[in-house]
Amino acid sequence: PENIGDSLAHVLALPQNRLNGTIPSSIVNMERISHLMLPGNQLTGTVPNDLWKLNRSITFFDVDENGLEGTLPELISMRGLRCLGLSGNRLSGTLPALPKCLGRLNITGSTLSGLVSE
Repeated sequence: PENIGDSLAHVLALPQNRLNGTIPSSIVNMERISHLMLPGNQLTGTVPNDLWKLNRSITFFDVDENGLEGTLPELISMRGLRCLGLSGNRLSGTLPALPKCLGRLNITGSTLSGLVSE
């Protein structure tokens, strides 16, 4: 729902719930969210461009196996991001600079290009 940003949740885990539509842009207002897990749904559209606003809180972002497309927003400012799951989507373009603390990156099935630093 569009008012999801009003939530004070730390974890939002809705895997394989047949969610459809786009990821609401208001999700970036979830100031306390640390784990955002939406894999195995039917989400479409793009990853919200202002996702970087979750830079202080988010550590785990998983949207594996959806129908997301387009390019990725800037992620380097997401200093706490440890895990990024993007496999099984139709993402394309250049992989943006990634946070140094990122320990897991899954982009299987995408056509993203670029370098991943050590």
